[in-house]
Amino acid sequence: MAFLALFPTGAAIPNQPRMKVVQLHEYALHLIRYYDNRFGNNRCFSYYIYNLMMRHRSQATTSFFVKKNISNRFPISIQDLNIRLEQFPDEQLAEQVMRFGSSLRGTRSFWHKAKNELIDMISQLGCPTFFFTLSVADTKCSDLHAIMPGRLPSDIAKQQKWRNDNIISNPHLTSLYMHHRFTAFHEIIIEKHLNTKYCWYRYAFYCIFFLQ
Repeated sequence: MAFLALFPTGAAIPNQPRMKVVQLHEYALHLIRYYDNRFGNNRCFSYYIYNLMMRHRSQATTSFFVKKNISNRFPISIQDLNIRLEQFPDEQLAEQVMRFGSSLRGTRSFWHKAKNELIDMISQLGCPTFFFTLSVADTKCSDLHAIMPGRLPSDIAKQQKWRNDNIISNPHLTSLYMHHRFTAFHEIIIEKHLNTKYCWYRYAFYCIFFLQ
């Protein structure tokens, strides 16, 4: 009911009964890659489905954490949890909660865990041989815009606007292109030609706003 234009018949909703179990991330990936591009082109749906997956992961992690610690008189309600944290601020309850939250991608606990993994690699393997940063010239890559819907305008003055609109309207295609391009670079250049054994990397997305 929140996306009537995307689900005009009300079918294919996430909790619809199916003969085969479909994980939520598989469901989201299928819709983002749907043939008519209506899900990926929608500016709200990608954020909605990402938030939904984060909520599901959070609930699953919370349920497992509570079941594991319920024998230790762990508070099972929000009110009890607040009281426990206020009355005993120095105990390790907060650290335990944050540690279980490290499985939620994008959270502070997740990146804290990733940082510790990198520090452990350096302490065991030694100082990294080299460090580099890659940046995608998203409005300049002709092969990226070749997979975008529509055709390049013949008017040169309109071509730059067309490329900018492609990036804004199709962030999923841009991200997928960036992922495949880096994967090819990593496998062919980094692993094969440079003969590297260990590599640590992360993707970063930045938003730049221009205020009038």
